[in-house]
Amino acid sequence: MRKSEAARVDEAKVTVCIPCLIWSEMGRMPLEHVATCSDYNHVKSGNIRISHAHGYAGCLWHHRGRIEVDGWTHARMREYFGPSLAEGSRTFHETFGSDDYLIARQTALLTGEAA
Repeated sequence: MRKSEAARVDEAKVTVCIPCLIWSEMGRMPLEHVATCSDYNHVKSGNIRISHAHGYAGCLWHHRGRIEVDGWTHARMREYFGPSLAEGSRTFHETFGSDDYLIARQTALLTGEAA
C-alpha cells in the first residue's frame, strides 16, 4: 500500500459512514445517528480490489451486515439504517449510489470539497 493510500484508509476509518450520511441526507435518520466508522470498503472489479484509493468508509452494518445495536434484529437494522452491502450490491447501490459516487463522497469529505 502506498503512503497516500494508507493515509486515505486511516483517515476514512475515523470519519463518518458514507452510506449512513447519505441515508441521513435522505431524511431517513437524524444526522447525529450517523455512525463514525471503523471499517473501509475497498471497491472491487470482478472480486479483485482495484486499489486502496478506491474505497469509502462504511460502518460494520453497511459494509458487513453486522448488527451493532444491542437487541436489534437484522430487519430493524435494515429499516433504520437502510440496506447493507452484505445483503447484495444491487439494492445497496440503488439506495446509496454507485461505487464511483460513494468514492467521490469519501474523497470530498476528506478534502473538504463539495461532492
